[in-house]
Amino acid sequence: MADETGDMWVSTLGTGITRFTGKELIAYSTEEGIYNMGHGSLLQDSKGNYWIATNKGIARFDGTRFIYFKTTPEILKGVYSLVEDSKGNIWMASSYYGLIKYDGNVFTLYSEENGLPHNSILNIIKDKNDNIWIGTRYGGVCKFDGSYFTTYKTEQGLSDNKILCLVEDKLGNIWAGTSGGGVNKINVNGFTEKIKMESFGKSRVRPILKDSTGDLWFGTEAAGLYRYNETTMEKYFDQGLYNFHGFRSMFTTKKGNTWFGESDGYGFYKYSNNQFQHYRVPQERSSGLSVLEDRNGVFWFGTSSEGFGSFDGNELVYTNEKEGL
Repeated sequence: MADETGDMWVSTLGTGITRFTGKELIAYSTEEGIYNMGHGSLLQDSKGNYWIATNKGIARFDGTRFIYFKTTPEILKGVYSLVEDSKGNIWMASSYYGLIKYDGNVFTLYSEENGLPHNSILNIIKDKNDNIWIGTRYGGVCKFDGSYFTTYKTEQGLSDNKILCLVEDKLGNIWAGTSGGGVNKINVNGFTEKIKMESFGKSRVRPILKDSTGDLWFGTEAAGLYRYNETTMEKYFDQGLYNFHGFRSMFTTKKGNTWFGESDGYGFYKYSNNQFQHYRVPQERSSGLSVLEDRNGVFWFGTSSEGFGSFDGNELVYTNEKEGL
């Protein structure tokens, strides 16, 4: 995550959180108040606080100290996705308990008892109207307007009820990548459309990215890479891609270039001027987990085994445990 000052925050699987100021690495772990390793989503809210989702709960960092939240009953375990709405509420997706809202004072749980179709949530996003869209493990997609849930499942036209990722396009339509049913589009009127592409087959679709032009990019597990421009779906199967099977991350830069992190150990690709350029990670079979751009236009890459890397346009440098990560 890149914060408002340009510092980079790295969430790790086993050694806490690392902050890179551009000059030094600052590590935060159990000694600083992070109770459990294995961290997921990071969020900087509108007040400048940092929210960290861990396997065993939620921590907030105000720049000085960590506050670890606990509830009775415990509902903050297994949170892997965080968003903030226009009112400053923090919304959390739990893989165990459902949808959680924190209004600055109270945590409120929305579960199957309140109309949520399934308590295991894989991802959430906020649309331009401040609705919360929820991708569940087995209950399809649902929209929450703050009062009511509207659910879209196979009975309403979805191709699959396991939702891996969600994105809103420039027209306000919601696109859902599924675990085995390709891509679905829910338009602004609530009509569900299956995007029938034979090449998708039963491949998992994730992630989905809206680029700087509004085009949508779809990564798949085994069917290549696709781009949709409102009218046509274009497939990139082996056009300069060493391995066209899986993708873990996507990012569009300020200049309009698009970066892709590969899931099968082939590093990263930059798409510019209708061409792919490959950047391999030093360690073979190291996947590209994330891509970000800082305020100076430097690109930062998270990997599965080589720490994180930075690219200033000329040189790609990696920082790992040897350098203090």
